[in-house]
Amino acid sequence: AAEKKSFRDYARMENVLTELNQAVLDKFDSVDYKLKPFKNDPQNVGGGVAVVQLTDAHLNELIDVPGNRYDFEVASMRMQKYAHEVKESLQCQNVDKVVIAMTGDMLNSNRRVSELLAQATNRISAALLATQLVQMFITDLASTFEYVEVAYVSGNESRVEKDFTHLDVELTNNFDSMIFKTLKMLFKNETSRVKFIDGGNVAEFILEINGKNLLLTHGTFLGNNAAGVTKMYAKWAAKGIIVHYSIFGHFHSAFITDTFARSGALCGANDYSEGLNYSSRASQNIHLFKENGTIRTYRIDVQDAEDEGWKGYPIQKEMAEYNAKSATKLYKETAHTIVKIVS
Repeated sequence: AAEKKSFRDYARMENVLTELNQAVLDKFDSVDYKLKPFKNDPQNVGGGVAVVQLTDAHLNELIDVPGNRYDFEVASMRMQKYAHEVKESLQCQNVDKVVIAMTGDMLNSNRRVSELLAQATNRISAALLATQLVQMFITDLASTFEYVEVAYVSGNESRVEKDFTHLDVELTNNFDSMIFKTLKMLFKNETSRVKFIDGGNVAEFILEINGKNLLLTHGTFLGNNAAGVTKMYAKWAAKGIIVHYSIFGHFHSAFITDTFARSGALCGANDYSEGLNYSSRASQNIHLFKENGTIRTYRIDVQDAEDEGWKGYPIQKEMAEYNAKSATKLYKETAHTIVKIVS
């Protein structure tokens, strides 16, 4: 009896599938698969506002690790290439307004012996050179876009004091803050096309762009996973502010998700990022906030600007000279070799 029941169930299923298959075949005769001309003109395709992130420049750091060499001249080439890529990628999307978001570590720290050895110049001269480079970067973009705004948060490496906190009074005692405020003074007599967004919290700063809340931070205390970002969003939600997207840097390695984007570093890989086992290239991110609420993020690779022939913005070389004699006394270069084992 069980065997007959099993056979009947199988037969019923076979009949159902046969009828379903025949019904599908019958439908094919009534469907017209010939392609017809059609228009695809979505609504609300306005250009929107682009956030051009500038982060982890470490402009006074000398880097010489496998695959990455960096100094002021290389930084100038990479910034020039970045500006070109920004203009090329945004002009075709009808963007006429950009926000330059400086998210920290424009200079490197000098609190460790290794950092002192890796400095391209003293930090006061470096701050002046950094200001000059960013001034040219801003001017370059302002020559193309109708309106440019500049915002910033402070990073951990650019601090003046040895210790790092999230107190505003400490975070403004920072070369990132000094560079921003100097730039603001340099552009005060310019036309209204360049404006500076000042007065916010310099650890975490929220901008509302086309109805979306964008949080700027350096990323020092976020950790290298999404959990830190989730906790940060929860903190702001408790204050009644919903963060839709956040951008930061700090880890020298790009990582783009649906709700946040971590930028790579202008300086590229260094001893810090390699110590974290990150395989990275010099890169920066562009974030486009469309009028219809869409958020798009682009990673711009600037690693090979020198090899590609970029000349860079002109810098005062006498200010960027490095005391090589002192370095050679304390620093002994170690060759990077690969040990081969053969059978």
